Amino acid sequence: MTIVKERLVSGKLEKIYFDRYLRPVGTHTRCVPESVREAARQRLRDEGGYAECIAMLNVEPAIESDPFALKVRGVAKLALRDYAGADEDFAVAIGLLRRELSATSCNQTASMIEQGELNEALAIARTAIEIDPHWYLPGVGLLSALALSGEVDAAWQALVEWLDIWPDGHRDAQLYQYLAEDGMLSALRADPRFDGFLRSKH
Repeated sequence: MTIVKERLVSGKLEKIYFDRYLRPVGTHTRCVPESVREAARQRLRDEGGYAECIAMLNVEPAIESDPFALKVRGVAKLALRDYAGADEDFAVAIGLLRRELSATSCNQTASMIEQGELNEALAIARTAIEIDPHWYLPGVGLLSALALSGEVDAAWQALVEWLDIWPDGHRDAQLYQYLAEDGMLSALRADPRFDGFLRSKH
């Protein structure tokens, strides 16, 4: 039985494990149809087709969650010298791609933990935080790998440093659910620093 499966001792923990590792995570869940994206890209190639490209993408409900369509629309805005609009589209697209890349790294962290490759899990989890530190999953993966490695002091330091980068994490309900309930973090909750940290949030 693997490290992670040994800790799946209840239905609740199984659900937490599924929510964190087996369900695809990230924000890029709705896409503009590829046929529409390709048609919009074609308008970019056509002289004078920039406004038509923008209009075509503006009516798509998924435009704000599709980084590739946002990039196309941003290029069209740039061609029309709408610099503010282009910069906004590019910034949103970059944010979406960062979250997706971070989420994929979190899933790879889970795979390494499942195989008992904790050093690899630690390295990948740190990369996930570097890519996008402003959500709960990368830090939870790092704390899990450190807890399973017996590195409680390092886990506490990692939590403090992470929340310095992501101060909104102090108010993130998903983060505190994992810290309070996740079976892999039980060694951390036994430490007075973590216990006091969790109690201070109630």
